[in-house]
Amino acid sequence: MSIHYEVAGSIATITIDRPENCNAMTYATLGEFIPRLIGPFAALRLLYSGDFLFAEEALRIGYVQQVIEPDQLLGAARAEGERYSLGSPFSQQRIKALVYASLGRDRAAHLEAHTVALAECFKSSDHAEGVASFLERRPANFTGK
Repeated sequence: MSIHYEVAGSIATITIDRPENCNAMTYATLGEFIPRLIGPFAALRLLYSGDFLFAEEALRIGYVQQVIEPDQLLGAARAEGERYSLGSPFSQQRIKALVYASLGRDRAAHLEAHTVALAECFKSSDHAEGVASFLERRPANFTGK
């Protein structure tokens, strides 16, 4: 399973290059993605200024989800992956697809895709396993089917 989780080392600096050093395509891409991630006001500040974004500020504005000391990064990433691996791969695949697809479509199309994904999940073996494990008060053994 692949996961997407943004972290920064406590000494990390993220650079959004100055506008005069970037081509229009890069800024068009950043202008689409960054406002959805951190909101329009923080995005404008970064995109206009080209300022350095230090780890603690990146955390504060939601650009990363966690700041970790460099020597603890691998352990933290593994722990997060293990936590995610407890869930149903079947539903997580649909969650990831829905989240990313929602960035490029309107609400009605997203709700339609959500309804389809929800119906697929309810019919899955993973759903049956999740219900059974809950009722039997035991850890789930998801198969991704």
